[in-house]
Amino acid sequence: MLMGGLTSAYPRQTLNAENIEIYGVFLCDLDFDLAKMAVMRHVASSKFFPTIAEIREAAQKNVDTTPGLTEAWGEVSRAISHVGFYGSPEFSHEAITQTVTAIGWQYMCQTELNDMGILRAQFLRLYEAKIKAAREQKVLAPLIKQLLKSMPVKMIQEAASK
Repeated sequence: MLMGGLTSAYPRQTLNAENIEIYGVFLCDLDFDLAKMAVMRHVASSKFFPTIAEIREAAQKNVDTTPGLTEAWGEVSRAISHVGFYGSPEFSHEAITQTVTAIGWQYMCQTELNDMGILRAQFLRLYEAKIKAAREQKVLAPLIKQLLKSMPVKMIQEAASK
C-alpha cells in the first residue's frame, strides 16, 4: 500500500522486487498509520522519492513531543529565576534535565547576566546533541530488534563470535 502510493506519486521512480523487500524489512516495525502519514507528508513536500531514513524520521517526528530549542531554554531560564541556586528544578522532558545536570545547576544559577548568552549557547548545543541522540535511538532501536528477529539464529551467533 505504501509503496504503491509512492510509485504513483513518483512515476519516474522504478522499483523492483528487491527494492520493495528492502523498504518492507526496514519499515515493518513502524505503525502503519504513522508510516502512511510520514509518506503523505514527504510526498506533499519533496520532489524526490524518499529514502528509508526519511520515512523513519518523518514517522518519528509525528510522535515526538520533545520541546524545541527555544522552548527548552525558556523553561531553563524560568527555572533559574524562580527555583534558584538552592532549589531542585523539575523539567518537562528528560533531555532538558540531562542537559542541565551535565552543565551543572548551581553553575547555571551563578552565571553573570552578561554571560547568559554564552550559557544559552552551551545549553542549546548540548541539548541539541542529546535530543538528536535520543531520536536516533528511538528510530534505530525498534529497527534493530526487528532485524534481529528476522535473522536466523546461526547468523547472529556467527556475527557475535567474530
